[in-house]
Amino acid sequence: MGSGGSQTHALYTTAPTVHEEVTSELGLDVDQVVDLVQEQEAQPSEVEPAEGLGEAAAEHLEKFHQLFDEIKALQEGPDHFAMIESSDEDPELDWYKKLQHTTNLASHHLINAVGQGFPGDQAEELNDLKGKATAEALAGLSDQQLQKIAKGQGFLYPELVGINHAPGANHALVHWLDPHYFSDLDSKTKIQAKAQERFTQLCAGQTVAGKTLADVDHSGYGSSTWTVSQEQYTAMCSTLNQQAEAFTSLPAEERAQSLAQMIDAENKIFTAKIPWIQSESLSGSKAEATVKVDEVLAGLPPNTPDVKIALEAAQKQGHIPAVQRQFLADMAALQLARASVPQSEKDELLKVADHRFAQFTVAKHWHDTLMAPGGLISFTDDGKLAVSSAEGGKASADDIVNVAQAAQKYFAAQKDVSEWILQTSDAPNMYKQISGTEAHNGPLTPEDLSKKFKAWAVSQDKHAMIQAAQTLGMTGGKAPAKLSKTYAKMHIAAVWFKGAGVSPPSTGPAAPSTAKKASASTPSPAPTASAFPSTKTSVVAKTSFGGHHAKLLDALKHYSGAAVDVPKPVDAKAVATHDFGSGTSATGLGGVHSKSLHTGPDGGQWMFKPDKKTGGARAAAEAAASQIFQAAGVSAVPVYTAKVGGHTGAVQPMVKGASALPSEPKAWTQADVDHMVRAHVAQWVFGDHDSHPGNILKTPSGGLVPIDAGQAFKHYGTDKLSLDYHPNASFGAPRPAYQQAYQAAAKGGLADGVKIKPAVAHPVIKQLESIPDSQWRAMLHATAHQGAKNSQIGWVPHMRKRAATKHKIPASKVTSDQIAEAFLDHACERKNGLRQAFTSFFSKELNLPGADVLKYGG
Repeated sequence: MGSGGSQTHALYTTAPTVHEEVTSELGLDVDQVVDLVQEQEAQPSEVEPAEGLGEAAAEHLEKFHQLFDEIKALQEGPDHFAMIESSDEDPELDWYKKLQHTTNLASHHLINAVGQGFPGDQAEELNDLKGKATAEALAGLSDQQLQKIAKGQGFLYPELVGINHAPGANHALVHWLDPHYFSDLDSKTKIQAKAQERFTQLCAGQTVAGKTLADVDHSGYGSSTWTVSQEQYTAMCSTLNQQAEAFTSLPAEERAQSLAQMIDAENKIFTAKIPWIQSESLSGSKAEATVKVDEVLAGLPPNTPDVKIALEAAQKQGHIPAVQRQFLADMAALQLARASVPQSEKDELLKVADHRFAQFTVAKHWHDTLMAPGGLISFTDDGKLAVSSAEGGKASADDIVNVAQAAQKYFAAQKDVSEWILQTSDAPNMYKQISGTEAHNGPLTPEDLSKKFKAWAVSQDKHAMIQAAQTLGMTGGKAPAKLSKTYAKMHIAAVWFKGAGVSPPSTGPAAPSTAKKASASTPSPAPTASAFPSTKTSVVAKTSFGGHHAKLLDALKHYSGAAVDVPKPVDAKAVATHDFGSGTSATGLGGVHSKSLHTGPDGGQWMFKPDKKTGGARAAAEAAASQIFQAAGVSAVPVYTAKVGGHTGAVQPMVKGASALPSEPKAWTQADVDHMVRAHVAQWVFGDHDSHPGNILKTPSGGLVPIDAGQAFKHYGTDKLSLDYHPNASFGAPRPAYQQAYQAAAKGGLADGVKIKPAVAHPVIKQLESIPDSQWRAMLHATAHQGAKNSQIGWVPHMRKRAATKHKIPASKVTSDQIAEAFLDHACERKNGLRQAFTSFFSKELNLPGADVLKYGG
């Protein structure tokens, strides 16, 4: 995607301000992403090289400046370039190839300059200037030139992006083509996705900014690979339409098979050709088939079992490699099975899976080397460490070195894996294979190994310990007898803490006075490229290994616990037609609304809350909130609207064995607090400010589940994302749990080691902002239109004023449909503004370190 292949400037992905603008703007409209690079005051001549720069670094720096000048010269455009360097190739494509090559080579020399001692902060300034220069070069091209180059780089339907960008702002393709940025950035992917979304609209007979299907080159859509008759093709399309329409009303046990059949039918339709009929004339029906399947998939919860049969069938047909499947989320893996998904997207998914497979293989190798049966170490029944190769219980220096180095590599590899493992469909099982659980009777952390190693080392030979420590880099006096065994133990343990990416505990003794200080004349090692501070490196450095490793088990407990304990969603139509009977009173469950218990459509116990005051509008809002939780990837009890005993209300299954969350923040674990932060994002998007601890359940397996979103959307449009906003204070209600957590963290009121981590909000933000506005409006349609007709709904007055302003009419003339549309407009704005809103909230109001990570992609 506009990078010309692999990049060499891994340390210079993007300047933070660029990340912020690209990501947030794309969330609103891809054609507003175009103001990609902030104006910067610095000029190349203002970045003075550090004094005393080595010859090698100076050579790389000189080469960088030469290449930078070449990039600046390319700003003259393709025509000027063609006059200087004549070629038989197309001038625009040749010019862009030169821009790619020069940019990559400049990055290569800048990285090498850093590796030879050039200061990283100065390199960052030069890198930012390079990014500005490449953007200016591309910004000087016409729309037609950008589209031509993008098409040559594999971009589909380039005519359909950049059609609404504001005067003076850069075209979206400027960013997509910019070789300064990686090709797999979310911002670039979203630009292509927007083009494909608009193409589907054209195929359905709509227009986009005045363009019709005839204005777009779509000759490559649905490449034909097999031949059918007109009758067969029509029958396949008709059958798929019928299956898609009937899908939501199918019994749960039939859905998986039906989905597999639909995907198979979509693939056949997409790749079919009819004799004597041009493939372009079939684009509309092929796109319609794709849209039908997209709509079905969009309505499924994130971890639904309904995709299993389709995945198994695709795997048997060779569409999904067995190895890669387990390293992707099910929904992502399913895209590999669909012929309509562009190959470029499939290649990116396979690249992600391959990278994860490689990381997991390394982690598994070092896990097994260290502590599988026959490994370097083992643990006794009472948890004590044993070194397998120690003869007579005494380990040699080599034995100790082998253990320390293997542990270092194990913890480093496991940290890499822990950053993505929760995104896979089989996370608990995969984590078990590399956590040390079986050998250690629980996950092995660096702290665990350090404690057990030090206890084991008490009975070991002092000289072997010191020799091992020296082999591992400990410096000291020439006579080992003068060195401390205790200090040697501390140094050895520090080796695997380094692999984990954190510092070892500082409670050990200081280095002995006999250790010689390094001579002032001894040059320190030249900094390597990996030492250069990139955005990603900084984020990792600030994240404790405990969050990735020791506490990962706690996160997995929440992840799997909520998934296991929370009842699975059932078909809404089955709920609506189910006879709940008279039920029994449930006043003992608390709350201000009346409740009753009934037998639900799945045979379990369900709770019903009648919505007598608003005639079902409030119940529809609560049901919509549960859908949003599911779409956001936050475990929650599914809620539906139903009529029971002559009253419309909200009905939901009960969670067996659940208890209320403790009201004291000091009792909350890190995983509890992480859940509150994630849930806060979803609750802000649907305006619920009543999630106090009493409205959060703890499941038997340890997960948290929010309940009672009866106030969803109540204050929509007038509420604030602020600690000062607590609309239920006048009723004596406790603050929302997330507010209590934020306040407790600021005052030291959380348990030791428990922190507010802004980064955990990112997956929820990303999940929600990726939902197309059209789908988002469809999800909230019933809430908007039912609520707009009811004066008892809290958000109606504000949306009436908003609609009046939009349509320039008196508020008394506003229709309920206009009120509903104003509500939906605000809902889209809130969804699309999540990233900026929470970045500002965490950084400006809470002053939390690491909040800027949300700007950069988490």
